[in-house]
Amino acid sequence: MTKLKIIRTSELSNMGREFGVYLDGQKIGTISNGEIKEFDVPAGRHQLQAKIDWCSSNDLDFKLNEDEIVSFTISGNKYANYPLLFMGVLLILIFTFKIKFLVWVCIPLICMSIYFLTIGRNQYLKIRES
Repeated sequence: MTKLKIIRTSELSNMGREFGVYLDGQKIGTISNGEIKEFDVPAGRHQLQAKIDWCSSNDLDFKLNEDEIVSFTISGNKYANYPLLFMGVLLILIFTFKIKFLVWVCIPLICMSIYFLTIGRNQYLKIRES
């Protein structure tokens, strides 16, 4: 039987949210944090994409032969997690120790967060063949 195996990495950001799995533009299911799912799909050429809210992954084209199992890993962009984490730490330092110059360090982190929510929203998730 022809199957598509999807592995979602376990990660802190997006932990409580499910990713939508799309095959050829149609939603075939969702996958939770750290979960592995298999989907029955027809043989042939396909396009795979993952989405969460208004953010998504790159489109990945692949070919699936009869009685073949193809495996893909979906994860959040590794650089998308850092800005919020660093901003949280910096804000604690700023308000606890009154280190005002650290406010300037937050500006690039805010810009990076805005990038992933706007222009870079189609690179927020990553799909790669396992």
